[in-house]
Amino acid sequence: MTVVALMAQGVYAWDQADSSWYGAVSATAHGMTGRQSLLSGNGIALTLGYDINEPFSVEATVGYAPLRVRGTHERVAYVPVAVDGLYHFAHWDPFDPVVFLGAGYSHCNLSVFHGDRGSFSVRAGGGFFYYFKEHFAARATLAFFRSDDKGMLSVTASAGIGVFF
Repeated sequence: MTVVALMAQGVYAWDQADSSWYGAVSATAHGMTGRQSLLSGNGIALTLGYDINEPFSVEATVGYAPLRVRGTHERVAYVPVAVDGLYHFAHWDPFDPVVFLGAGYSHCNLSVFHGDRGSFSVRAGGGFFYYFKEHFAARATLAFFRSDDKGMLSVTASAGIGVFF
């Protein structure tokens, strides 16, 4: 029975290995720490990824979240963009833990700051893919980033569905 299960898993992984490009849509939760002007909020993110080889992938992500400004009832459009390099510990196994490192840029239009505001950041984090069909996977990540805006540490959690094509 174990041999049959291992053979089935091997065939499943072989089928998956032919998919180099993937996309994902995720729900996000943003947490801002310290004395930052923006408070936490929820949003959405779209990701396009490419599998470079067995353990490495690269992803580009764009998101949107209406965040509240500290001390006001005003909400602002928070738009983060990121490029990350991923390392897969068990690529194409049903449960695939990952770690990543990347860079990002966050933009928002804040009237309390007299116009647009943006900041660059370095990102690091981890998560997992769970492949439940030949071309579909659930995914969840936790990204920590430090921006050049007051140097505060912030976090984004995401959960979504990926499609491989």
